[in-house]
Amino acid sequence: MKIVPINISGMLYRWYMYSFFAHPGKSHIGKFLRTFFYNGIFVIEKDSGARFCLEINDYLTFEILKHGSYEPRSLMKANAIMKDSDGVFMDVGSNFGLYTCYLLKKNQNKGIAIDASYKAFGLLLRNLALNGLNSSVTKVNAALSVKDELLHFSPFKSDNLGSSRIVSDDSDSNAFLVNSTTLSNITSNINPPKIRLIKIDVEGHEEMVLSGFDFNSKYRPDYILLEYELENNPAVHRIKNLLNGKGYEAFDINDQPYQEGAVLPESNLLFKSTRINS
Repeated sequence: MKIVPINISGMLYRWYMYSFFAHPGKSHIGKFLRTFFYNGIFVIEKDSGARFCLEINDYLTFEILKHGSYEPRSLMKANAIMKDSDGVFMDVGSNFGLYTCYLLKKNQNKGIAIDASYKAFGLLLRNLALNGLNSSVTKVNAALSVKDELLHFSPFKSDNLGSSRIVSDDSDSNAFLVNSTTLSNITSNINPPKIRLIKIDVEGHEEMVLSGFDFNSKYRPDYILLEYELENNPAVHRIKNLLNGKGYEAFDINDQPYQEGAVLPESNLLFKSTRINS
């Protein structure tokens, strides 16, 4: 996959910031240039034609403009899973809709996109509209946990929209209360057909999301792709134990069986249900 700016101003900004030689004052000029993108910078994924409006100061925008992609191997693996499938893609922690828009634009699947951040959710809605996907996606602006309750939610850092997260208390002065529900409640209310893949990226809250799901229900997914970082979340090994106990086997995104402690490409782990053949 290759994500590039759509218009000339975006192309010039990308060239100047990431290809033009370093010189005194470059960072200050870059800061000035970013003010021209107050409505966001528009980019396109060339293979699928998926379009995105990105926050110019966001970490993921930096990664996409500098490298032309974000988590490309994980996206390719997700695409291979969704290709020729009549199952639903569920995106928990959808952010601005990178996975949802790319996969649904590429494969014409149906989707469910979930995010608790009001800022990310606004961008998600904008990007779904840009891609004509509103009718293909059920949008859920809520947090997921083990029960229906109010939880403290810490908003994004100014330079990283994806840093929004559930926190244990209100010690963060910027935190506010959000409604949370369970993954089982979401699926039973939406009643989707077969769920092919669930992607989960909720900044260390993955175990609570999975604990609020009935894996014996008809909504049991074939695959689960999730962020798995031992360094930032030492208790993440419990997720593997939980899913192993539910009949899932762990692989890296290159389809190699996962051994605890091994370096994971793009810090993502793929769980495949033992109840499917492919």
